[in-house]
Order: sequence, then C-alpha cells, then structure tokens
Amino acid sequence: MLKQNKESMSNIKVAQQNIEAMRNQGKKTGIGNFAHPQEKRTSVLSSQMSDNQNINKTEGRLNIVIKILLWSVIFLLPLFFMPNTPSALELNKQVLLVGLVGVAFLVWVGSMAIKSQIKFRANFIFIPVFVFLIVMGISTIFADYPAQSLWGFFGGEARSFITLVFFVAFFVLFVNSIKSKKDILVTLYVILISGFLAVTFGLLQLWGKYILPIDGTHNIFFNSIGSMYLFGVYTSILFLLSLNMIIYTKKIIMKILLGIITLFFFATLTIVSLKIIWIILIISISLILGRLTIGNNGTKSSINSIIPMIFLVLALLMVLQKQPLIKKQLPVEVLLTHKSSASIAWSAIKTDFLLGSGPSNYINVYRKFRPTNLGNFWSTNFNTSSSYFLTLVSTVGALGALSFLTLIVLGVKYMFRGIFSQDDEISMLGVGIGSIWILITLSLLFYVINITILFMWWVSLSLLVSILAFNPKTELRDFSTGSNSEKPSLLFSFVFVLVIIGVIVALYTQGQKYVAAIHFNKALIADAKGKNIDDVVKEINSAVDLDMNKDLYYRNRSLAFFAMANKRIAEKGKDFNAEDAAYVSELIKEALRDANTAKELNPNDVDNQMALVRVYESLLPTMEGAGDKAVEFANEAVKDDPNNPAVYQKLATIYVTMADLESLKNKSADKKELPEKAKEYLVSAKKNVDKAIDLKSDFLPARLLLVGIFDREGNSDEATKAMIESRKTFPNRPDLAFQLGLLYLRNDKLDEAGGQFVQAVKLDPNYANAHYFLGLVLDKKDKKDMAIKEFEKVLDLNKGNKLVEKIIENLKAGKEALAGLQKQNKVDNTVVEKKKESKTQPSINPDINEGQIIPEEAAQNIENSQSSDTNNSGNTSEGNENVDSSNTDTNGNTQQNGNTQ
Repeated sequence: MLKQNKESMSNIKVAQQNIEAMRNQGKKTGIGNFAHPQEKRTSVLSSQMSDNQNINKTEGRLNIVIKILLWSVIFLLPLFFMPNTPSALELNKQVLLVGLVGVAFLVWVGSMAIKSQIKFRANFIFIPVFVFLIVMGISTIFADYPAQSLWGFFGGEARSFITLVFFVAFFVLFVNSIKSKKDILVTLYVILISGFLAVTFGLLQLWGKYILPIDGTHNIFFNSIGSMYLFGVYTSILFLLSLNMIIYTKKIIMKILLGIITLFFFATLTIVSLKIIWIILIISISLILGRLTIGNNGTKSSINSIIPMIFLVLALLMVLQKQPLIKKQLPVEVLLTHKSSASIAWSAIKTDFLLGSGPSNYINVYRKFRPTNLGNFWSTNFNTSSSYFLTLVSTVGALGALSFLTLIVLGVKYMFRGIFSQDDEISMLGVGIGSIWILITLSLLFYVINITILFMWWVSLSLLVSILAFNPKTELRDFSTGSNSEKPSLLFSFVFVLVIIGVIVALYTQGQKYVAAIHFNKALIADAKGKNIDDVVKEINSAVDLDMNKDLYYRNRSLAFFAMANKRIAEKGKDFNAEDAAYVSELIKEALRDANTAKELNPNDVDNQMALVRVYESLLPTMEGAGDKAVEFANEAVKDDPNNPAVYQKLATIYVTMADLESLKNKSADKKELPEKAKEYLVSAKKNVDKAIDLKSDFLPARLLLVGIFDREGNSDEATKAMIESRKTFPNRPDLAFQLGLLYLRNDKLDEAGGQFVQAVKLDPNYANAHYFLGLVLDKKDKKDMAIKEFEKVLDLNKGNKLVEKIIENLKAGKEALAGLQKQNKVDNTVVEKKKESKTQPSINPDINEGQIIPEEAAQNIENSQSSDTNNSGNTSEGNENVDSSNTDTNGNTQQNGNTQ
C-alpha cells in the first residue's frame, strides 16, 4: 500500500514536471500558456486584494484630509475675521465655513466614489436634524425675500439657510469621520486652544493692547467673536469644556494645566458678568455633578466632584453679586425684552402660521409689529428678537419652531439615554459634552446668537453623537449601497452628481457674493472719506454686477445717482442749461430704476419704499404725478411699519408740500382763501400728524408740523397753542422758544415774543437768529440802546454782515432798524436738530441738499420716460433711507430753520 502511494506520488511529480516543460516550451514558441484553474483563481484574488488595499489606503488618506479640514474650521472660525467687508466678523466666518466644509464634503463624496459605494453612519438623531433643514429650506423658497433668507444680510449671516446647510454638512462629516476616542480628544483640545487664543485676544483688546496693525480693530470692545456679551457666552462654553477635561484627564500635569486655563476662563466671565450666563452655567454644572455623584447603582463617584462643586458655589455667588468682581466699563447692549419679542412672535404666527416670512427677514416682521412702548428706542429697527428661538418663531413660523424644538427634545433624550446607561470614561466625557450642548441650547432659547455660538452648538452636538456612538444603546448604524446592483449604482451616480453640483455652485456663488461685498465696502469707505461720488458709483456697480439679488446695493446706487443729480443742480444754479437737464434727468431715471429693482427684490422693506418717496418728493414741484407716487409709496411704508410715527410724519410732510404747491398754483391777488384741493391735502396731513402724535406724544417733528398746518390754515391761535405744548414738553430747546417767539411776533404780541427770544438766548447765548429778532422787538418797543447790543452780538457771530452793519447804523441814527432795507426775517445760524441715523444695514451717506428741487426741464424728461417704462414697481430705496427720510429729513423740513411764514 505504501509502495503504491509512493508510485502515485512519483507519477504526480512527473506529470507536474511535464506540464512545467510544456509551459516553458509554450513561452519559447509563443503558442500558448497553460495554467491550472486553481492557480488562475488565486492570481485574480491576489490582484483584487491588492486593489482593495490601494483603495483602502486612498480612502484612509482622504479621511485624514477630511479630519484636518474639520479641525481647521473648528480652530479658525472663532478667530477669523477680515476688515474688508461691511460684516467683518459674520460674513467672513460664513465664507470660511462654506469654503472648508464644502471642500471637506467634496472629499468625502470622492472617497465614496472610489469604492463606488454610498456609505455613512447615522442614527435616529439624524431625522430631526434633516427635518429641521428641510423645513427651513421650504420657508426659504416661499420667503418674502428669498435671496436674503438664503444668504443672510450683513451681520445676520448666522440665521441664513446656506449657513444652516453647511452646519448640517459639518455635522454629517464629523459623525462619519471622527470615530475614535483619540480623534474626539484631538477635537476637544483644538477647541480649547482656539478658544484660549480668541479669549486672550479679546482681553488684550479690552485693556487697550492692540496687537494687530488694523485700524478697524483698535477699539477696546472689538474681539473675534462678536459683542462683549456673546464673547461672554463663548467663554462660558470654554470654561465648561476645560472643567470637564479636568475631570476626564488622569495625568496630573494635564490636570494642573487645564486647571489654570479653567481659572483663566472663569476670571474672564467675572469681567463680562452677564447674569443669564451664570444661571445657565449653574444648570450645566449641576448636570455634571448629578452624573458624577450618583451613578447607575447609586454609589458615590470620585473626588472629581469637588472641583465642579467649588465652581458651582462661585457661580451662585456671582449671581448674587451686584457688581462684577473685576470692574470694567462695558457697552450697553440694547435688546428687545422677552415680552416684546414674544408679542411680535405671536403676531407673526397669526399672520403667517406655517412657514413665516423666511429666515433672516426678522426686521420686516419687527417693523410690521413694532411695539409702541420702547421709549427712546422707538426708532431703532431690531434685526433680531431677544433670543434665537423667538427669532425662529417670528420668521419661519410654527413648522420651523416645532422642528427646532423637536430636535432639542430628541437630542436631550438621546443624551440622557447614552450617558446614564453605563459607567465608563467615555460616558463621563459624554456628560461633559452634553452639559456644553445644554448650555448653548439654553442660550439659543433665551439669548441672541451669532455664527460662532451657533457653530459651537453644532460642534457640541456632533461630539455628543460621536461619543455616545461607543454606547450600544446609542450607537451609530452603517448604511451602504453596493455597486453590484444596477439600481444602487444609478442612485449613487445621481446623488453624487447632485451633491457635487450643489456644493460647487454654493462655493462659486459664495465667492461672488464675497467679492461683491468687498466692492461695496470700498464704496462705503470712499463715501466716508468724501471722495468723488463717481468713485462710489463705480464700486457699487461692481458689487451689483457680482451680486444682482441684493436690494441693498440697488438702494445705495439709487441714492448715489440722486446725489449726483443734486450736485449738478447745486453747482450750476442759475446757469442750468439743456445739457444739464438731460444729464440730471438721466440720473434721476437711473435712481428710480434701481429703486424699483430694490423693491421688486424685497417688496415689503420700508427702506425701499421710503427711498422712492425721497426721489418723488424732490420731483413734486416740477413733475406731474410725482405727488401721487410719493403718497402711494409712503402709504405702503405705513402699511408695513404701522407703529412708526416717523412714517406718518413723512406722509404728512408730503401732503403739506402738495398743499403749498396747490396754493401757489391757484394764488391770485383777490383770493385769500386756500384752494379746496389744498384744504384736502392739509386735512390728510393733519390726520397723519395726529396719528404720529398718538403713537408718540413727544414726537417733536410731528408737533412742529402740526404748528405749520394750523399756520397754513390761518389758525394762528391753534398754531400758538400747539407750539406752547411743544415748549412745555421740551423746555430746554432754544429753537422751540425761538419759533414760539416768531408766532407771537407775527401776531404783534411783542412782550410775549420778546420773552421767548430772551429764553432762547439764555439757553443758547450764540443763537444769532434769536438775538436778531430780539433786537427787532426791542426796536419796536423803542428801546434802541438795548436793540443795538443785540445786533452787535449778531455781528460778532456774523463778521462782516452788511445787513447787520446797516441795521446798527440805522439804530444809532435814531431810525427804525429796517429803514431803507428790504424785509429780512432771518440770519442763517438757527439751531436745527439732526437725529442720529439708525441704520439697519451699512449705507453710503452722500452730502445731499434735502430741500433740493429737480428743475422742471429735467423733470419733464423723466415724466416722458416714465410713461413708456414697462417697470411698474415704482419704488426706490437706499440702504438706510427709511430712517434718514422719516427722521432726519423731516426734522429739518418741519422746523423751517427759524423762518417766519
């Protein structure tokens, strides 16, 4: 038997030798190769294994790239800012987010393309995240101003839909790339290092130690996060993180180092010392203590509980402390109260229940439901409510608010399910990250936010999901589609192409908008430096070419064209010719065209409506139908800002101007009565003035305009009564005393007039007009010597004034002051209050003569072009025109610079 086996083995060996010889012969002759089937399969498998290894290596390298990009955005976003755009912080951070996360997402999709396989990790928490994203997307599509909802406005980029898209992209990438405890710890240290640098920079700024050679940063309250109070919220996040790292870390050296950093952050918080921060910190620290002291089995935890207990006590003391431990004068933060914000949110919900007016459109909502009890802040246009959540309710309706709350509730449930289900180190780390997420969540519910704080919310949620993935009860599941099936392969290709196109379009569009913002910022700087208005227009043109959906650019260009027209009119004066008329009419047409475009883009924005009012108001005396247009757009502003007294006052001013024009048109020597049309206009004006005064009883421009209306109606008694009421309300205003004196003087009440002029010069010794008219009163009362003293004071204030010199000469000669002189009513040195502009968005502010009238020749050309214009929108706008037109212009117009009528 053994012999037979040996023979068999010998035969097999011979056969193998023959086969090998035949192979060699085949190689020599080229006739063919012979291979054993098993050997061929082995070769194929070896090749496949080699390919798989290469793919895995490539996938591993790409995953490292993704991690580096994610850590880069975590590190850079709190620190990054550039002074080259109107939104130095928020816009630049948005660009950084979109750029780095967009590239990381492309790399992630590319890594799946290599294996022809869609593969990702997820669990049930992804459902509310994507529901929230979808609801916000639908609200953006149906928004009042979709472009602003998509990209945000300067300073409000955090609440835009595109920012949310890339926050969610970051969340997905992080959960699918950060899978080990080591990567999680690296992430935490990246946050701490970045935060330490940001807080250090902020403190150096606060103490006036400017380390950057950038003019825009040389302000003690400037930091890379935002307002000083949001800087405090960010510091509280870092404090809680470093506190948790002390508990988690076992190395003594690291504990000491982290303890020093924790004390540093805590000391910074005592400087800001915002009570809401301390209250939220107490809640978060209590969560940590609860998990540390009582585990699943009810036993006590380690001595690590002592550290958070100490800081809990300190936080409680800070809440009770009336003054900060480290005193530093901080700016006053003006925010809506929660009560006012809730009232606005409720009104908005009732108006547009499901989806609201769209993300980033809060300012329109605020204007529509503006509270009437804001005191000195009645004219402030808030672009956010008292908290992120109430802003959401106001702008994205019930669905947006409900989806966000659902995400929070499920997130809290997910967190507690993971951190209380087992007692291990990673679970304790989850408690720490969960407490940070709770802290930021409470901040979102009860305080305002910016892009840095909102980003930290998504980072902490991402960390929480990644950490709790180690727990079997909250682990992530792998989802994948292979390439063996035709349908998944087609699905992969479709999704791959869509994602690639979407991300590339977002990156490209973001880049265009960023460059446009840079050009617009150059226009703002050029205007602020008083450069030629042509240079301003050139930069705005570049901005418009790159970003054609931003109404702010069109509004400002409209204002620039209007300023250029005013400039030509003022320069030419009486030499205004046909060529000038053509030039001015073309500029006004451009101003109207841009204003119309702005209103088409954002039809409910009062800024757009009031800018058009401004242009048509300048055309009132010379263009047929300009008054109707001005009234039309002013009424639209009233509709969209019904609780703003300045809007009603502007509408009343237009009616008064129309009444004056009607009176001039129908004036005749034998007719003293006002024309019926003028009376109707004055009735409308009074109606709107009364509404303005009802909304704000001490609204001086409206009260002064009311005096003017009574005066035009010939009702001097009512005019005087109205002025007396204004004097009582504002007893320290010299210009009001002066104007009341004029009213008395016109009615030959010399004693009363003289008394008011005396009050005016007491309040303002250099008030030339008051001295002038006091001198006239004294002259009429035959007190020549006293009159001479008053006119000498006027001459001191108006050196070389020939009129005043002649008056003094007359008085010294015993003549009447105005003997031989034409009737003169004023000297131009009247006090006229100019309200500080309350800008909602950055805007050029060229020097424009508010009373400038567009010449009839130019207006005629505009009127002719309007009849054939297919653009029916009819609205103009300028960036801050709502406030400028309704507050500043009107003050000047209604006060009449001290002139008698």
